[in-house]
This record gives sequence, structure tokens and C-alpha cells, in this order.
Amino acid sequence: MVSGVRLLSSSLYQERVPVVADRHGELATQVAQRIGGLAVVCDVGDAADVASLVATSRAHFGRVDVFCSNAGYADPITGDLSASMDAFEAITRVNLLAHVAASREVLPEMAERGAAICCRRSRRLR
Repeated sequence: MVSGVRLLSSSLYQERVPVVADRHGELATQVAQRIGGLAVVCDVGDAADVASLVATSRAHFGRVDVFCSNAGYADPITGDLSASMDAFEAITRVNLLAHVAASREVLPEMAERGAAICCRRSRRLR
């Protein structure tokens, strides 16, 4: 599964620093090193992991200024709906609920400041 909630987090007075999240730590680390960010292992299909991701971001940078979520994947899903319900539930957790969990974590803080920058990207399932 490919995952990835990316949080760009910092003070408004500092350069924005990306927090790269992926359930595969080595992939997150590779991307973070390439762009000068912080790697965090996170299964975005798990709301507790998403909360921990946001807490880690805040601990390192103080607050979240920009939130960009592009998590999405498709297990081998058949056109005839013969895949298991567990497969559909896992896809729904990542492709839909991960974005809800992250928004619940970051938007209240952003709203208090009177500004929010959120970017969501859904992937087309083939």
C-alpha cells in the first residue's frame, strides 16, 4: 500500500519544512532527505497514527501552517465487486477517512488563527 499524508509545518516566520509521512519508514526517509524534510512513519489508515503524526509535527515545528494530503491506493479490486469487504474497508480508511482524520487534527488550530491552507489530492482508481 502506498500511503502519505504530508504536512508542511512551521512558524510563519520560518521557512516551511515538510513532514513526509509514509507507513514505510525507508520511503519516507528517502523523500524527506531529498527535500530537506522530516520523515515520520505513519499508517494514514489509522486515525491514532494520524494524530501522532500531527503531534510529532507540532513538537518539532510548533504548529501546522499548511496541510497537504495525497494518500490513496487501490488493492487489486475487481470490477465485479468480488474483493473482500476487508479490502474495501482498508481502501476506504486510506482514500477517505485518512483525510477526515487529518483534517480533524489540523483544521481547528488553523481556524483559530483565521487561516487554513489545505490541499487534498485523490488518485484515480483504474
